[in-house]
Amino acid sequence: MSDVASAVATIVQRLPQTLQQLEAGLQALSDDQRIRLADRHPSEVSAQDIFDAVHTAAYGLRNAREALGRVEDHLRSATGVLGTLGAPWEEADEAP
Repeated sequence: MSDVASAVATIVQRLPQTLQQLEAGLQALSDDQRIRLADRHPSEVSAQDIFDAVHTAAYGLRNAREALGRVEDHLRSATGVLGTLGAPWEEADEAP
């Protein structure tokens, strides 16, 4: 169980950087005007629509990144204890 929790903690530690890179990539595509809204024909989409969509996505990525900091703190607490937990001793192994 401790190994699984440690692996999850490692993933959570790496996610903020991944989300930051996604946000930077999204912004670069937006700056280069290389984003379209796939749910509508281009004639139905304004620059403001695209700006709003990019802003919403970037805001969500930023909030997710911040929330992961709290998740990481909680996982660190849990993994610290999980490493000391084990199954009960068998009766034969117990001291007399």
